[in-house]
Amino acid sequence: MRRLSVSDRERFRALRLEALTTDPRAFGSNYERERAYPAEKWEGWVTGGASGTDQATFLAVDGSGDPFGMVGVFSHEGSPHIWGMWVRPDHRGQGWGKTLLAECLRWVEGVFPGQEVFLEVNPEEKAAVRTYLRSGFAFNGISQPLGHWDPPQSAHQMVRKRRDSSAPG
Repeated sequence: MRRLSVSDRERFRALRLEALTTDPRAFGSNYERERAYPAEKWEGWVTGGASGTDQATFLAVDGSGDPFGMVGVFSHEGSPHIWGMWVRPDHRGQGWGKTLLAECLRWVEGVFPGQEVFLEVNPEEKAAVRTYLRSGFAFNGISQPLGHWDPPQSAHQMVRKRRDSSAPG
């Protein structure tokens, strides 16, 4: 487990495109759109994820340093939003999603102490929903269409409530 580095651009791009191909209904984007992104877009995405002060991307990597899982967080209107969590199918069922999310939330707590954390998930992604629920997230009733699907799919927002460090227990 480690934070993305600027030298990961091609590996990150390959992993992200693999995720969009393998589990296309899990994301608010699609393979065709992101495959066409210019190199500068990927470079900016990686640079921000590697060294941004209000965004970060984390990778689960194997013994040779090749990534097999990812999750990111960015700030939107001052609130942290989790995005793009994905684990390669041959590594699922081993707790990597939970580990990635925990690493990301540790970083969030250091940068956005006590703040609510948001994410969007297609509720048909049952394993992801279970991971988020077990990590303290709850659906808040807000949803939006994932416009690139027929029949339509939707992303439902989840929130992990503000943590008040002055509250007892």
